[in-house]
Order: sequence, then C-alpha cells, then structure tokens
Amino acid sequence: MPAITKDQTFCAYHTGVARKGTENFVFKFAIYTLDETRETQQRWGYCQRYPQIKVS
Repeated sequence: MPAITKDQTFCAYHTGVARKGTENFVFKFAIYTLDETRETQQRWGYCQRYPQIKVS
C-alpha cells in the first residue's frame, strides 16, 4: 500500500469533518489546525479537486 501524503491525510481528515458540520466550519477548522493560511487554502483546494479520500 503506497504511503499517504500530507495532502491526502489533510483531505481525508477534513472530508470526515465535513460530514458532521458545515463547509464554513470545516474551512475555519482547517485554518486553526494548519500553521499558515496560505498552506490551508492550497490544501483545501486539493480537497475540493480530489474528494475521493474518505475516513470512516
């Protein structure tokens, strides 16, 4: 099984959170959990483009 990248881990984590709350909440949560807002926005864009990764 290939290693999970940082982007994939982020996407999986926030995809899981998104099922429980609003998109706005998830985005704010992402900002608080990552060091830089710019990195947050880039990774959030990754999640929007590749939403196939899910957490149970």
